[in-house]
Amino acid sequence: MSYDIDLLVVTSKKDAYHRFKDHVKKHNVSKITLDLFNVLGEYWTNNPTREEMDYAEFRTFFSIVKGKKLSNPSAYEMAFDNLKDALDKPTPITKDLLAKLIEVDYATRIYDVCLKVGMGIGGELSAIEPLLNEYKKEIGASVEKEDVFVNPSLSYISEVVSTGGLDWRLKELRVSLGPLRKGDFIIIAARPETGKTTFTASEASHMLTQLKEDEHVIWINNEEASNKVMMRVIQAFHGVTTGELLSNTTYYEEGFISNGGNRFLVLDDDSGIRSVNKIASLFKEFKPGLIIFDQLDKVDGFKQDREDLRIGQLYEWARDLAKEYCPVIAISQVDGTGEGEKWIHMNQLRGSKTDKIGEADAIVTIGKSNEAGEDLKRFLHVPKNKLFGGSETIEAHRHGAFELEIEPAKARFKSKWTVK
Repeated sequence: MSYDIDLLVVTSKKDAYHRFKDHVKKHNVSKITLDLFNVLGEYWTNNPTREEMDYAEFRTFFSIVKGKKLSNPSAYEMAFDNLKDALDKPTPITKDLLAKLIEVDYATRIYDVCLKVGMGIGGELSAIEPLLNEYKKEIGASVEKEDVFVNPSLSYISEVVSTGGLDWRLKELRVSLGPLRKGDFIIIAARPETGKTTFTASEASHMLTQLKEDEHVIWINNEEASNKVMMRVIQAFHGVTTGELLSNTTYYEEGFISNGGNRFLVLDDDSGIRSVNKIASLFKEFKPGLIIFDQLDKVDGFKQDREDLRIGQLYEWARDLAKEYCPVIAISQVDGTGEGEKWIHMNQLRGSKTDKIGEADAIVTIGKSNEAGEDLKRFLHVPKNKLFGGSETIEAHRHGAFELEIEPAKARFKSKWTVK
């Protein structure tokens, strides 16, 4: 391969060799290069005080170790001659070379999966997604220290807190969570018929106008009818009743679209797009500024023997999306222990009890009492909050508990905030 000699030049220094040794494999370098590289490892073992390879010494050492076992000695002689010439030239960029090795490694493994599927001899295409995720994580090892570790400075954090992000409609969330920013993964959890979709429609319709002109809200819907969700979003945007909305649909549609409504994308529930692979392709095609999953647990992908393990991988995937693209909101159910409860806690989320809550940067729960006269009261709790906050954040309310009122006729939640 074209980078084989570059690899040997870079690893002529002991520290670089140890950095590369786990990434050099028989399918991402030539056999001759692999032989030289492996013997170079023995060379370092036999010369523990050396930090840099002595070319003549290594060539002699290789002849002693491999000389009589070589089937094509002239090819190895040529490789050594090329290495000698390359050592006199500028050293290749280490991180670029390591990234290339990792890329070829995973490309080969993905190709093997595709080949087996194509020939009908086993394998599943779903195995590609975990390989891609592993590649994205491992590629981090190919960069320099300053690329993967933050500097001991507070300037970045102070800048983040003072500027940017998507503000919530509800004052309660502005003082508790602060703005949503790229990398933030939020779970909204409640029992059925509590108003999860209404709550999210109200907040997302408010955030729509804060996006850049080339960004979209992408709502992955697999819970309610998509047209019904879109109606709620438009209704929440204008803050009008269903009667008002339907009395002049053209007016409200045009008002929504003129404020960026054509960039609020609700996935059609008849689209057949259910898997992580197909959903991920949407984010590549339509630049997201906010991603919503209603509900994330129902997305297909990551086959596992146990459902809690599958759910854990789904939520890890969603968190990675937040890091790559934009804030992600996942709507989730609360288990039966939350029925009729005002204040819902993290351990009451349905599904994976550890991985799900562990992946989230913040969790917002919505409780509902079954007592008479409290039908429209909702109880918002923030049991987990690792967000930076913003200019309106009040530290005492980071894990706040707030009473709200749902306005189902307008698809909104009504704040009851008073100065506290």
